[in-house]
Amino acid sequence: MSALCGGVVVPDTAPPSYAALVDCGLSLVSELADGGHWSDARTQAAHLADYFTEIRRQLHPVAAVAFQGLCDAAQAHDRDDLDEHASFLREIFSQESAQQ
Repeated sequence: MSALCGGVVVPDTAPPSYAALVDCGLSLVSELADGGHWSDARTQAAHLADYFTEIRRQLHPVAAVAFQGLCDAAQAHDRDDLDEHASFLREIFSQESAQQ
């Protein structure tokens, strides 16, 4: 996973945390938006939301709304809203990782 997120390829000894997966996925969505690839950013945001469909119900009830907001922001090409939802999702999942 570290190679996907621009890091050095190092064998992982443990599976990534939800927070790490969310952070990597949100970084990809942000990079696509930065490059003006809003349709791809929307697609990736939707993939990220789909992946966490079951997990978000277990971890935090507001995450579903935040993932939908991320998708909507990418659809609307609204960078400020995209950043706001990404920041909120990072906060939600970092808190959940700390509690585990």
